Amino acid sequence: MPTVGLRSVVQILLCFLLCSAVQAQQEHALFTGAPTRSRIVEFAAKHRLPAIYGDELFAKDGGLMSYWSSIADVLRSAAGMVAKVLHGTKAQDIPVEYPTRFRLVVNLRTASALGLSIPYPVLMQADEVIK
Repeated sequence: MPTVGLRSVVQILLCFLLCSAVQAQQEHALFTGAPTRSRIVEFAAKHRLPAIYGDELFAKDGGLMSYWSSIADVLRSAAGMVAKVLHGTKAQDIPVEYPTRFRLVVNLRTASALGLSIPYPVLMQADEVIK
């Protein structure tokens, strides 16, 4: 499946339109982390597009599912790095940190509205299931 970097709301909406136009012809998926959460979720629902997001708030706002590191964990880590800099550590001496914990959030209401059934093993691995 090809990957395309989308930077603006217009590009994302055009991608949704393209995906909905070819929906019957092939399988596709859209992964987004756009800051315009509610518009993206509404557009995906309107065009009946299953979408996986990189922010758990998308799933909580009606998106099908999200998989990424917890926003709280990322912000906690960033705060720790800022504290080190404020206490005199040079930024170049602070090692790069990668997320170690990821959260899978599944929205069963959205799955039902899209006519999808989420496999039981996926639900068992989910950190949160919205019913």
